[in-house]
Formats: sequence, C-alpha cells, structure tokens
Amino acid sequence: MFIVGAAAPQASGVPSAAKRATMELVVLAYNAVTELCDAQGEALSKSFGNFDRVVALGWLLGDALGARLLPRKQANDIGLKARKAAVALKADVVAKKKATQRKVSKLKADDPQRRELSEKAEAEEAERLRKEIDFPMMLAQPVPSGSRKRTRAKEMTQSERERLDDEAVLKAEKAVKRAGALVERAGKAEEQAASRCTAAVNKQEKCVGLIKKHAALDRLSRLSMLHWGAAREFRLEAEIVELRAEVRRQDAELDRAHNDMASSLEREGRLEVHCEELLASAKDSQKKMKGLIAISRAHVTASE
Repeated sequence: MFIVGAAAPQASGVPSAAKRATMELVVLAYNAVTELCDAQGEALSKSFGNFDRVVALGWLLGDALGARLLPRKQANDIGLKARKAAVALKADVVAKKKATQRKVSKLKADDPQRRELSEKAEAEEAERLRKEIDFPMMLAQPVPSGSRKRTRAKEMTQSERERLDDEAVLKAEKAVKRAGALVERAGKAEEQAASRCTAAVNKQEKCVGLIKKHAALDRLSRLSMLHWGAAREFRLEAEIVELRAEVRRQDAELDRAHNDMASSLEREGRLEVHCEELLASAKDSQKKMKGLIAISRAHVTASE
C-alpha cells in the first residue's frame, strides 16, 4: 500500500485478511504502521506530501477488511479509534502482567497455583485480543428523495475544536498530577510500614525471658510484615494508575497535535483552491481582453 516514490497510497488488491476487526488485528496494524513510520516516515512524506501514521493506520485496517482505499477523512476517524484501543490494550496488558507477577512471587516455587495464575493471565489476554471492535467502514448513503431527512449536526469550528482539545489535555494532566501525588503518599506509607516492621523484628530478636512476651513480639513482627507487604502492593497499584494516566495524557496530546495538523492542511487546501480560482479568473479575463483588443483593431482597420 505504501510505496516510496508513489504519488499516493494504493489499495493492495489482495483478498481481505479478516471479516471482522479484532483487537489482535488492530494491535498488529498499529505495530506495523509504527515500525513503518519509524523506518520510512520521512521518505513516504516526501512522496505523498504528508504521511500521517493515524491515517495510515485507518488505510491499513480498511484494506485488511476488504474496504479498498478509504477516503482520508474516514481513514483518519478509524485510525484515531484504533490507536486509542491499541494503546489502552497495551497498558492494560502491562498492568495485568505486573499484578500476576506480584501474586506469583508470593507463592512457593512448587505451588501449583503459580501455573494456574499464569495460564489464567494468558487466557484473559487471548480473550481480550479476540474481542471485536466496530469501525465505520461504509460511507453514509445519500438520503432518497421523499424520505425524512435527519437534522444535520452542526460542524465544529476550529476554535471550538481547539478549546475541546485543550480541555482534554488539561484534564489528562490533572489526572497525572493526582496519580503522582497518590504514588508519593503510597511511597511514604510503605517507608513507614517498613520502618515499623524493622523495629518489631529487632525487638523480637533482642527479647529474652518470658515466653508470652516473646510470642507477642513474634505476632507483632508478623503483622508488621503483612502490613509492609500490603503497603508495597498499594504503592505498585498507584504506579499502575499513574502509568495509565500518563498514557491518556500522551494520547490527548497526540489528538491535539493531529487535529492542529489536519486543520493546517485543510486551510492550506482551501488557500490553494482559492489561488487556482483566482488564476483561472485572471486567465479568463486575459482572454476576454485579447478578444476585445482584436475586435478594436479590426474596427480600426475597417475604418481606414
């Protein structure tokens, strides 16, 4: 589809790879486009004028589902939805793997639950990859004459789109700050729990004499260890929340940058069309002027 030196992307012409879009197909397409842009993005931009990875993702998915070469606007909408889904799935997989590793690390090496937890995690990941996602592959058909027409949604202006993008980025940045503060509090709680656990263990080791006192200190040290473990798990969960918030913030910034680029290209396109119209009008006026000059000369010659 994407050939360096070609004027534009082309449909592959091969049969569709799937009838329905699954998350596995979306992730494969997302990875393929990312690798392509990293390796040949500049060369393809020189060939096509502008090679956008979001639009390329929409084109690739459309071709894989047998929709040929989609219009750029439709490919952009599909690419945005697919990119969000792929990024969210990857973050979720990382979080699930970390949670499984924490549970496995608490079990003994010969505990059969270790294998059960790993198999369960693999099965859940496979189930998420099999999940289907809907894309607007077909263009809207014109409303037949005589039928009831739906009210057209008001098209968003550039200033409104920029305002919404800025609000989304600001909201995501606040979520990152809240998550960071949560990680900081969880880290302090873990340090305090570790300090109390160390003090309890030291008391137990130094204890001599009454069995009851030694048993009480032993229980205290065990409880302190459990509390320390819970505080550590809470801190890890807070870090996962922070990671997800950071992913959403980056996604919001990418959306804003992409919308800015699309608006800039749209303005450039309108300006180019306007210039072409002015040039055509000037050429037409020039032709008319030449015709009038020829007529005037003919009248002058006739009068002489």
